[in-house]
Amino acid sequence: MEPAVEISPLFVLALGAAGTLLVTAGLFVYCRMVRVIAKEGGKVRQDNFGAGDLLLAGLLVVSFVSLIARGIASPPKPVRTADMVNGVMEFLVVVTFICSFLHFRRVDLVAQFGLRRISLPRAVGRGILLLLAAMPFLFAASWVSQTGLGTDAQPQEIVKFFVEASRKSNYKAIVATMGMAVICAPVMEEFIFRGYLYGVMKRYFGITGGILINASLFAAIHLSETSLAALFLLAVCFTIAYEFTGSLLVNICMHSLFNLTNLLLLLYAARHFTA
Repeated sequence: MEPAVEISPLFVLALGAAGTLLVTAGLFVYCRMVRVIAKEGGKVRQDNFGAGDLLLAGLLVVSFVSLIARGIASPPKPVRTADMVNGVMEFLVVVTFICSFLHFRRVDLVAQFGLRRISLPRAVGRGILLLLAAMPFLFAASWVSQTGLGTDAQPQEIVKFFVEASRKSNYKAIVATMGMAVICAPVMEEFIFRGYLYGVMKRYFGITGGILINASLFAAIHLSETSLAALFLLAVCFTIAYEFTGSLLVNICMHSLFNLTNLLLLLYAARHFTA
């Protein structure tokens, strides 16, 4: 039997100090952005949203809450590739309906969501920087949740699906999951949650109320107790980035890069670790 590897208390202390420094730096970046938003009012447009949007947003929230309630009440089911495709199609229907509703009212979608405010290369660059600033306290929140839940901590079903597919070298499932998580989900979820729902919530509940309601809904709909705190903070970061830049492209890039990073880490872990 090989002797256990001893970890120096000094190393643990240095690691903790480095982690604390990174979390503090990330919080500093976002706090500065919040101060700018509080001073200037943010750049997300709300003038095009009216009573009709409040009604539609309310119906969407009720439908999402109903999905959350059903998910909590029923035991988790293993994810299949067909389930991911169906989920993408359902979200696509919602996106199409919202776009049609806004277009019918002559709302310029490009101007409303700031799609030309920042070029795509700049949006990617800002997305990378803002995600790097957010990552330390997102990982810290995830670690606290997993530590608190202990053996009850369970990953999302789609994470289990991806890890199993990686271990079995099921490349069809791996590609399908990455396509859904890196391309489809960021575009559609950001359009629905930040682009439309947050815009309406900002109009009627203000920036703070809109951010809190939006982030709570976004976190809860993923049906993961383990990831709830991290997803809430992630949604807050996405919305702050949207308010600060005025471009939905920035948080789409952040969302896509976040999912890609996590999937690559899962892929590596599935190939190199057994637990």
